[in-house]
Amino acid sequence: MEIGGEVLRNVPLLNSVKAWLPYTVPDRARGIVIDVDSLGQMTVLVGPNASGKTALLEAIGYFLAAYQDAQEQAFTLSLVPTLRPYATIPELIVVSGRVGGEERAALYVGAEAFGPFLFELGEVGRRLREVFRDAAPSVLREIEGDVAAIKAFLEALRGTRLARPWEEYREAANELAALAKKLIGEGYDMAWVSRHPRLPVMLGSRKRALGDALRRIMRILGLRVVYVLTQSSVLSKSLIIEDVRRTVVIKRAGGELPGLRVAVFHPGFAYRPGSFEALYYEFIRRGGLPNEEEAVRTLQSFMPWLRGFELVRNVLHVRTAGGARVPVYSLSDGQRAAVFLAILYAASTENAAFLIDTPEAFVHPDGLPVVAELVAQLATAGNQVIVATQSLEFIEELLNAAHGLEVLKDTTVLRLGVEDSRVEVFARWSGETSRRSVVELGADLRG
Repeated sequence: MEIGGEVLRNVPLLNSVKAWLPYTVPDRARGIVIDVDSLGQMTVLVGPNASGKTALLEAIGYFLAAYQDAQEQAFTLSLVPTLRPYATIPELIVVSGRVGGEERAALYVGAEAFGPFLFELGEVGRRLREVFRDAAPSVLREIEGDVAAIKAFLEALRGTRLARPWEEYREAANELAALAKKLIGEGYDMAWVSRHPRLPVMLGSRKRALGDALRRIMRILGLRVVYVLTQSSVLSKSLIIEDVRRTVVIKRAGGELPGLRVAVFHPGFAYRPGSFEALYYEFIRRGGLPNEEEAVRTLQSFMPWLRGFELVRNVLHVRTAGGARVPVYSLSDGQRAAVFLAILYAASTENAAFLIDTPEAFVHPDGLPVVAELVAQLATAGNQVIVATQSLEFIEELLNAAHGLEVLKDTTVLRLGVEDSRVEVFARWSGETSRRSVVELGADLRG
């Protein structure tokens, strides 16, 4: 599928991923290697715990975010970490994939990864060359030129944390702005998004100056630089700053995929205060909920009293058949997860990637067909859906829903596993074969 063009069936947005994600202390340079291909329009990831399903979803999320514009990237990067709600973001991520027929690569480097971690450890350099190939030397040269600016930037950040008088703080913020421009270069765009807001706010560079946005950043926790390449080795950069409540992206123009959107579902995200409001408000800002009526109709087979969604005093409510309004946080765990998926489907448009982790969690067996239908409907809308599950019952319901919605031929089931710290595909089945095996033979595809 060419980004921004006509959606072609049987051709996914992303069909291969190679990545290195470190999950241990940086000075040991240990991590997990991901090597997965044959991702379909709807891909079902199965396997036991610690088989790499969530790691693959994370790698895809970070990778696709690198090719979004500043506002979309800020929003995606505020959601991807919810796949592991209690884990820190890896300091260095190397990932590549084939998107729209073109090989692309991205490198996320955390502030603590600059210096000895990046240049003295052979494992990191080897992974960099493995993914970036012939472009690796140019990336390293770019990074070498950024090290001094990164150190100065970090010192300025520490200064803003200690600054108390407004004039002193404003001066520090102006220094930050100058250093950011030096690091990213001219022609930047900028956006920031609240991570756990009641109502998220995203700012373009035309609306608010870079220095003004940086004045808002207190209690800085993390800084990362994203290096982005296309097949022709076109390099662009993003600077990502995170504090407790915000993700800020300052991006040099170039390398984006126009219109690319990424949506992430993890059941744990549905229990964070403000999460529903953040998504609902953001989707309204983007152009509404074009599939809201169909999403509500689908939910009604599980929640027959539901009639729609509504923001009341900055809290998302569901409308009932009797005219009452019930806060979404008053719903049961399973109902809340189903509503979350329904909102994703209500807002879905073509040219989006949906990364969905264990959507069946907390859902009563009676609700599994509804959740499965919502997931399969995302694929029928012209999106790529990658869903991880550990439930044999949900796998069966999802394959049945794909069959009923005529997307089974575009469905692939991959059984993942880890061997020597490497996530690979241990088994691969088409949608038709998977459904026959599960429904007719009672096979357990999870291994």
